Amino acid sequence: MFKIFSTISLALTLSGCVAVPTYSPVAASLIPFDEAAHQSYEGVGTGSITGQAFLRQKGGGVVTCAGSPVIIVPGTAYFRRVMEAARSGAIGQIDPAARALAKQTMCDAQGNFTATGLRGGDWLVTTSVQWSVGYAQQGGGLLKDVMVEDGKQAAVLLTDADFYAR
Repeated sequence: MFKIFSTISLALTLSGCVAVPTYSPVAASLIPFDEAAHQSYEGVGTGSITGQAFLRQKGGGVVTCAGSPVIIVPGTAYFRRVMEAARSGAIGQIDPAARALAKQTMCDAQGNFTATGLRGGDWLVTTSVQWSVGYAQQGGGLLKDVMVEDGKQAAVLLTDADFYAR
C-alpha cells in the first residue's frame, strides 16, 4: 500500500491525480482530459470538507492518518480513471489543466483535516493510514466520495469501510 499511496502522492505532486477503481487499467498519459467536464471545479469556491481518517488494528488499537497528506480531486470520470492507472502502476504524465484542480492538505496528530475553497460538486478524498509491525508495513489507503455544496462544510469520516488498497 505504501508503494501505491506514494505513487499517487508523487503523481499528485507532479501531475495531480486521484480516483476510484472503476475502470480498466490504462496508462494515465492515454486518458483524454475533457476541460469542459471540469469547468465547474475551477477557481476558488466557498465549500469545504472537514474530516478524520483512521484504521483499527486487529487488537483494537486505532491508528490515524497523522502527518499524511490528504488529496482531494474532482469526482469525475477522468480522475477515477487516473486513480485506476496509478493503482496498476501505469501512471504517466497528467494533463496540466487536471493538475491545477487537485487540492492537498495534511492530517493533524489526531487524524483530523480540513480543506477549504472548494467549488460545489462531487469530490474524491484519499489519504493513507499506515504503521509498522516489525519490518512489515500495515494499513493502507482510504478513499471516499464526498458531495460538497457551495457555502457549506461537508463532514467525512474515513475508516475501515473506506479501505481500498494496501
